[in-house]
Amino acid sequence: MRSTKKQRKSRSRKGFFALFLASLVICGLISYQRVLLEREADRTQAKYEAVNARYQSELARKDELEDLEIYTQTRRFVEDMAREKFGLVYENEIIFEASSR
Repeated sequence: MRSTKKQRKSRSRKGFFALFLASLVICGLISYQRVLLEREADRTQAKYEAVNARYQSELARKDELEDLEIYTQTRRFVEDMAREKFGLVYENEIIFEASSR
């Protein structure tokens, strides 16, 4: 009887050790996958922040373009372009230029 009790204890210990080892391996795999997921989440967060910053800059650019569109439809824009590009002035307007002495 003693030999069978020893065999049972031995098998029980081996089974417990195998179960413990399998549990340890599974915990290790889960931890490894967790680390990988955290890295991927960090990369995704960085991409999100970059895209969000780009989106905000594009919204600001859109506002600037809308203001420019409104300005280009005004009489002042036409006058400014005529002065800058063609050097045109009104008939009753006097232009003073500095002499180069």
